[in-house]
Amino acid sequence: MMSKMRWRITLPFVILVLVVMGGLMVYLAQPSCYSDTNCVRTAVLTTTILLLILTFLLGLFIASRLEKQVTQLTKLTQMLLSGKRDTPLPRHGKSEIDEFSRSYSQLIEQDNELIADLQEERDQLSKVLVYMADGVIIADYMGRVRQINPAGYRLLGTTVKKAVGHT
Repeated sequence: MMSKMRWRITLPFVILVLVVMGGLMVYLAQPSCYSDTNCVRTAVLTTTILLLILTFLLGLFIASRLEKQVTQLTKLTQMLLSGKRDTPLPRHGKSEIDEFSRSYSQLIEQDNELIADLQEERDQLSKVLVYMADGVIIADYMGRVRQINPAGYRLLGTTVKKAVGHT
């Protein structure tokens, strides 16, 4: 079964061909055109040229509409990537692009919720580390200090700026 998008692209071309070919049939049905080969040749040539021109224009119209929607989604994605996570996405319409936009928007909302939850957990951990009486030093696999609490840098006799990033 064809998707909505394919129907929206294919159907106008089918209708165009049927209308132009119907016009050709009506023109060729004239009694004066039955035996005149020049009349038939002219009608077929005119129909062919008309069909090519109209197909080209219809293709441009459909492509520009699709390009506009894809360009809008691309700009919104670039805004999201630049850190503007509250960028609203269009949520109207019934096309596949609109459905994608709605799904993408839901994904961003879930992502924003996860980021907010992680930020809250990080803030809680930071508060625990700041008010802990024991010194805590968090190092990476190379032994470089990544985080140190106030009790830890007092224990080592240093500052946060001097400790973080060093072994």
